[in-house]
Amino acid sequence: MRHWRKMTWTLWGWTILCAAWVAAGFTSKASCSGLSASSCSSIKDVADGVAITLQVVVWLIVFLILSLIWFMTRSKGRSCPRCGSDVRKGLTVCKSCGYDFAANLGAGTPAS
Repeated sequence: MRHWRKMTWTLWGWTILCAAWVAAGFTSKASCSGLSASSCSSIKDVADGVAITLQVVVWLIVFLILSLIWFMTRSKGRSCPRCGSDVRKGLTVCKSCGYDFAANLGAGTPAS
């Protein structure tokens, strides 16, 4: 499994939580004492539609905010030429394979 950042896990967690929230909204039961069956059914349908719409709007707003945070906190490093893993900016040695960027600095540039 690929190593995901904490914000990626947060986005997935929020999406799963909201999916469960919307699913629970579809199965909610309310009592309509003193109303006819057709009036009660109509009121429940409208209430369910409004509730689910609000849930989706809240999900989208928070998802967009979390996505902006996710994009702003991306690693701005480089990838290792040997193993392809991400290496943070400022590190000179790859943690995965031990590739030394400082020792191989001039290896990729042509001689003048």
